Amino acid sequence: METLIHSRSRAATRLTSAITAFNFNSCLTLNCVNGQTKCKTMENTLYKALAFGALAGLRSQAAPMLLSHFLSKNHSSPLQRTPLRFLGNAKVAMALKGLAASEMAGDKLPQAPDRIAVPSLFVRGASGALVGAAVYMMSNEKAFKGAAIGAAAAVAATYGSFYLRQYLSGHTRLADPVLGAIEDALVIGSGMKAARM
Repeated sequence: METLIHSRSRAATRLTSAITAFNFNSCLTLNCVNGQTKCKTMENTLYKALAFGALAGLRSQAAPMLLSHFLSKNHSSPLQRTPLRFLGNAKVAMALKGLAASEMAGDKLPQAPDRIAVPSLFVRGASGALVGAAVYMMSNEKAFKGAAIGAAAAVAATYGSFYLRQYLSGHTRLADPVLGAIEDALVIGSGMKAARM
């Protein structure tokens, strides 16, 4: 009898461990979008929040613009019943496109402030928090986690891109506006790929 109880106890322990490992590593969340059931892992959500957060560090308006663009094309936006549902509005998406275009143009001007200056850093961090929270809410995860991840990624990317661009400007023949244009292309290309993750 004791052997049987011990055997069942070990089996229950193994099952619990397997379920815990499955939930931790996979953490599957089912989202129904346009009639199709899509299974997304927490890892995918994390990577997406990091990606959009980093984009916000490079171009503060580009990250919410790209996210809003794709959400506005989806008539069953996963943010419809959340405080961030405005990101799925077509007019908001259009306004963000204008802001993003203005930011990219202003970045090429000689008098453009350093991105690591406190006001600029704050805006980029806030933008990263916004997109990070949106990505997590789209996967039915805690918004504050996504906000923290997105903000951290934005601040890190802000400093990293600032010093990288300074280095390239001083060690290559590429003019700073050209480096800025290359950065713009990377932001748009990477953002479109991240949105489809």
